Formats: sequence, structure tokens, C-alpha cells
Amino acid sequence: MPRVPEISKGRIYTLRERPVKEFIDRECGSFDVLTISSDASPEEILDKILDPENREDAVVVIAHKSEAPTVGLITNIDFLEWIRRKMAERKPIPKTAGFISNTDFFFVTEDQPLQKAISLMKKNKVTHVMVLNNEKEKMFRGWVTRRSILKKLGAELGGFPT
Repeated sequence: MPRVPEISKGRIYTLRERPVKEFIDRECGSFDVLTISSDASPEEILDKILDPENREDAVVVIAHKSEAPTVGLITNIDFLEWIRRKMAERKPIPKTAGFISNTDFFFVTEDQPLQKAISLMKKNKVTHVMVLNNEKEKMFRGWVTRRSILKKLGAELGGFPT
């Protein structure tokens, strides 16, 4: 990735060195990914995943309140795979998002450099990484995605529409 300098808070940063918090605040807002309560039903999960405003085809599962710790992640692929497995096993379908969600998700904290998120995506072959406020509280703050990184890089190079 080219080293595109940017002045931020009196210091020159390259795109990779910028804190993730600055990146998500300016690029994709705090809640471009829809959240759902851990007690939501499979029907509610499907509605959220298929919501036209859901640009990432995933939902972040949080404990019962909007400012509660992040519990897990459900992507459209994860949800379809989960339904397929349950049908093959002929077992009853659990009734809550908390039970269905993947609790082994990739994340960075909002103060870590963007390079950390890029490295996680590359190493684990994923297209997005969750951003949490810190490792202890785990409050969801947003996403870093390949798409948003490319969009920002294109804008900084001046050659791509944003």
C-alpha cells in the first residue's frame, strides 16, 4: 500500500499509522453495521441481515442494551451455514442470536493503528474487522473493511470517486 501522508492532530501520519478511531469516524461512521440484541430471534436476525441499509451483510450481537458489551457476530454466510447444519442434524433451532453468534471474531480497538486491522484481514482472509472501544469493555464502535480502506486510499490519491 502506498504511504499516503496525512496531517492529523499536528502530526503527519501515513494511512496505515492512523488510529482506527479516526478512520471509522470519518469514513463509515460508528454504526454502519446493524446491531441486534443477544435475545433476538432467528427471524429478527434474518430481517437485519437482509435490511437494505445493511451494507456489510452481517449483524453485531450485543448484550440486551445498545451500549452493552459486544457478544458476537453473525454474517450472512455464517447464518446460512448454521441453518444448513441444523437442518442436517434435525435438531431444534435455537431461539436467540446470542446462541447463534460467532463469539470468536476479529477486532481491533479504536486506538490501535489501521495497520493492525489490515494485518488481521490479510492473515485471516476476512473482509472486515470489528472495532471495539477497548479489550475490557468491548463496546462496538464500528467496522474497518477492505472496501472502506480502498475508498479512503482512492480519495487520498485523488483518482477515485468516494
